Parts: sequence; C-alpha cells; structure tokens
Amino acid sequence: LQLGKARYRHIILPGSLIWHRETIERLRAWRQGGLQVHLVGTRPEWLDTEREVITTALDGWTGESADRVVAALPRLLPLQGERLAELRCTVWQQGDQRFALLINLAREPRQATLGERQIALPPGELLLIDLP
Repeated sequence: LQLGKARYRHIILPGSLIWHRETIERLRAWRQGGLQVHLVGTRPEWLDTEREVITTALDGWTGESADRVVAALPRLLPLQGERLAELRCTVWQQGDQRFALLINLAREPRQATLGERQIALPPGELLLIDLP
C-alpha cells in the first residue's frame, strides 16, 4: 500500500461492528497484493451497501488480540535493551540515506543499543537517527 511517498506492508484496523462494502473490497484487494491486514478486536457483523445494511460473514477475517498483532509486526530497528515496549519508531529513506524517528512514550528515560551505538531516550522527546 502506498499513500503519498509512504509505503506500508502492514495496516492495523480497530474492531468494529459495521464496514462499508467499498472498504471490504479495498482491503481484500490489498491483501491479495501482499499487504498484511490485522484486525484487532471485534470482526464486523454488518455490511453497509449504500442501499441497506445487511449481516455479513467475512470469511477469512478474524479479530486478533493486540498482543498477537504486535508480535506479528516487523521490527524496523534491531534495538536491544530492557523495557522498550513503549518506544515508537518510523523509518524512511530519502535518496540513499535512511533515517529513523524514535519517541519514548514512557514516563521514565530508556536506554537502548542499536548495533554499536548507545541511545538515550528521554520521555516524550523525538530522536532522529541517521541509519547506515
């Protein structure tokens, strides 16, 4: 899936009770194209067709636990350290250079190791890292 210049290999959808027919069609096409679509929580039971709302059996769609989805997501950076679950990261490439943007959502500072590099992550601050 590409939105603007960003490309995604995984998307996470919250549980819901109703989806629009067009939403399901797009999600199915993206899945067939290789996108990993994760549904956390309740699977929709209703389908909005624009003319009516009908019950639906979404074969192949199952709600997953948040823990299972997190475990299935790729690791963008091979960070090592303790209590890193509250770190968020995005990686992008501009030309030949790769960058990572990290934020620590915890209330306490965190320490991490990226290869040979030691990284101090204060709470709530963004950190930009040049990647090899």
